[in-house]
Amino acid sequence: MEKVTYISPIRRYRVVMSPTMKRIDGELVPSRVIEFENGTYTTEDSEEQKAIERSIDFGRLIFREGEAPPTPQEQRAMEFEALKKQNAQLEERLRELERRLLSQAVTQAPTPPPQTPISIGDEDQDIPYDIPEGQKCEALTAQGNPCKKDAVIEKDGMFLCGVHARD
Repeated sequence: MEKVTYISPIRRYRVVMSPTMKRIDGELVPSRVIEFENGTYTTEDSEEQKAIERSIDFGRLIFREGEAPPTPQEQRAMEFEALKKQNAQLEERLRELERRLLSQAVTQAPTPPPQTPISIGDEDQDIPYDIPEGQKCEALTAQGNPCKKDAVIEKDGMFLCGVHARD
């Protein structure tokens, strides 16, 4: 049988292979006990290996060397690393979604409103304007009164009607 090392967090753990028994003739058969020293026990005896692995504490307090579960500190460190990895994946996904959203915004940018030609005198000209709705002409008439016509253009910071825009 191969040599196997068992470990336990209990430094002097004991496994009773066979209890002390009294035979029919009255003679006592001593018990057979496996005792861990400093939390480890190494054996090549298949009977001892079977007894240890059948113990109620095998997998809880007794483990094959190298198969023990992580300590609480190791467990927290592994969970932290997993969360860091998940966070990095989520951040990358967020950056990808932002790139896609910006790409769609650029390709689907709204087209500016068409430039409506306005009539100034006899000629039609394409003059861009952004006149607030209901805006009146800000120029004064020859009599010094405010003009009552709707503004159609902005010129030198003033909203003007077609008549005053020619001036």
